[in-house]
Amino acid sequence: MADEAAQYTRTDAKALNKGAGQLLKRARKHVSDAIVEEVEAGRATLVAAIATGDFQAEAAALDALVDKKLGFARKSAFREYAEAIGFALLIALSLRAAIFEPYRIPSSSMEETLLVGDRVVASKLAYGFRIPFTSRFLFRWGEGHRGDIVVFQFPRRQAITRTRMGRLMQSLDRIQARTGEVPDALSPSTVRQSSGSPFGDEEFRDAWGGGFRYELLATDAATEAAAADGAAWRISSAGPDRDWGTADDITSDQVRTSFSRGAPCRIDDGSLRRRKNYIKRIVGLPGETIELRQGRLYIDGIATERLAEHPEAFPLPNGMVTQGIRAEERFDNGREYEIQYAINPRTDFGPYRVPEGHYFMMGDNRDFSADSRCWGPVPIDNFKARARFVVLSSGSGFLNIRTDRIMHRVR
Repeated sequence: MADEAAQYTRTDAKALNKGAGQLLKRARKHVSDAIVEEVEAGRATLVAAIATGDFQAEAAALDALVDKKLGFARKSAFREYAEAIGFALLIALSLRAAIFEPYRIPSSSMEETLLVGDRVVASKLAYGFRIPFTSRFLFRWGEGHRGDIVVFQFPRRQAITRTRMGRLMQSLDRIQARTGEVPDALSPSTVRQSSGSPFGDEEFRDAWGGGFRYELLATDAATEAAAADGAAWRISSAGPDRDWGTADDITSDQVRTSFSRGAPCRIDDGSLRRRKNYIKRIVGLPGETIELRQGRLYIDGIATERLAEHPEAFPLPNGMVTQGIRAEERFDNGREYEIQYAINPRTDFGPYRVPEGHYFMMGDNRDFSADSRCWGPVPIDNFKARARFVVLSSGSGFLNIRTDRIMHRVR
């Protein structure tokens, strides 16, 4: 019950009147018209009394009436606290969804820049503002810059398409090596019978549902292709826009480096089955031509500046140790970074022209990184955040904290 001796300030009285209206609205379906009229009359009386300055009796009367008639609609203290905490959590999650992206480094592909077990904080406002809890940009104001380390959504459909195309290419290579000829048409029955490979029908389509286009090259083109790669044919996909002859087309010429020179890309099955975030460095911008020769990166035919290099033994993902090269390089915009690669790199790459609206991403651990060399360039719409600093880092073992990497700036 209301305390009859309570003294109400003008602010208290106004709050009481407003609260009575809110309770009445909340409980309207559960009270009679008579109660509604009684409470509204009490509110009107209190408003008139507040105007005169003498409102203590009216405030006490309305307080008692609300307590008696609408008390069941009042929130418990527990509910008030729960709603306050829930609102605070919603604000915190919204800020996280809109501004920051935490990311744990799961592999060695970015060593020595980022180590397995690093917890990275990345800025989601580097390239624009996304609608919280969605992947859609509301505003986009930034473009990728060479050297940025970016958290992005793995281009899963593009990777699936390239993987399917690569398997078909390997089968056609086997048919050509065995028979000296290639099929006149690309069909499931022809490839299955000629190569003996167990292909499903879906492997003759790209990940957007379109069928692969197969063409035998004209004599001059076939001779040139055969001299370079041993192929007298071309497979292509129309890409996500399903329109042939546009920048996002995927062709066997682009995929061949990854699947035909003894170093097939290995993309984990989890990345092909579900959405996943990756983190890599931008090395190629839209419209540029990327090439890798004996561990050196070439952009539009010009080698990146190498500041220093020295041989060093470094661990492999399987726990073994190999001899390699650790080098410091500098991009044309002045950004410096470290890379490492095997003394005898497994494969060269390119030349490959980056389509408009896309970026070529690579890991700093060049020979142990599945990156754009495997699954192609990344559209800027897939960018989620730019890595800023390592907030915490832990190695294998219990409480093995790398204190020297706490708040380490990513460069």
